[in-house]
Amino acid sequence: MEGHRDSPIHLGERGIRIKEGMGARPVSNPLSPTNYSIAMKAYIEPHEAAKLEEATTNLRDRLLVRLSFHTGCRITEALGLEVNDLDFNQGTVRIQHLKSRIKLNCPQCGAGLGKSHAYCPRCGSKVDKPSTRQQEFRKVTYPAASCGASYGPPPGTDGAAFLPTASWGVSSGYRMRTLPVDADTMKLLLDYVNRGGPVTKGDRLLIFGINRHRAWQIVKKCAEKADLPKLLNPETGKMHNVSPHKLRDAFAVNAMKLDDSGDGLRLLQEHLGHASFNTTARYRKVSGKEHRVWYDKLWMDKASGESLLPVV
Repeated sequence: MEGHRDSPIHLGERGIRIKEGMGARPVSNPLSPTNYSIAMKAYIEPHEAAKLEEATTNLRDRLLVRLSFHTGCRITEALGLEVNDLDFNQGTVRIQHLKSRIKLNCPQCGAGLGKSHAYCPRCGSKVDKPSTRQQEFRKVTYPAASCGASYGPPPGTDGAAFLPTASWGVSSGYRMRTLPVDADTMKLLLDYVNRGGPVTKGDRLLIFGINRHRAWQIVKKCAEKADLPKLLNPETGKMHNVSPHKLRDAFAVNAMKLDDSGDGLRLLQEHLGHASFNTTARYRKVSGKEHRVWYDKLWMDKASGESLLPVV
């Protein structure tokens, strides 16, 4: 019996296989834990992120993949990184939070409103058209210096103590957060800067100098080269290509698997730049292999580890 032609799953003579073009392969036993994880895979594992990085062909693309996964930053935040956002002494990067928010307010008393509010919760007046304003953030300005100089050791030094800091150059922005970065990634960044990789655009010295669409193309092409499967959205049931945002999701999921305590969630919220705790908490949802393992344990005897279900 064949499945509906628009269904993501087709039934064939050899069992169940995922529809062509969805990145999965034919499986003989769809109910085995291994095959279930293939059909239900929703995020990238660390070893797959490493394969994605290995599939890159130049240092810029490698850093794009590595920073997206190792910091969990949004792709717009990664593409907005400037050389003076890197602090090699502290091993950190400064992220400009580029997500703007529109605030709704009561035109009578100025109280904050939700999208569904028909009446003001403070003054009780009917709200036909709320006033809107973009949320403002504290503006930060850094001292000017020459951005065009080489980041190699200056004359008269042995190079060991010299590293550029985030105080170099000119930068201004709004809401920011500072993220720690592992030593190997910082070494790659320093090498990239010394090679002249950053791109000048106006008065900014950008790390990557590419647009969002190009970044998505790079990640998609590398995923295909690394033979990574497409990923399932567990909420919609649709399959998606590996993308920069999937690398951010992978960082969050793996951080959650390591520590899902209250403190761990709070630190992850700050690291990802989420305004709402609920946005961070959604990464607690398990999917794929973890879901299957959890479900199978429901039918196992704790003492013997054997299945409680009758053999069919």
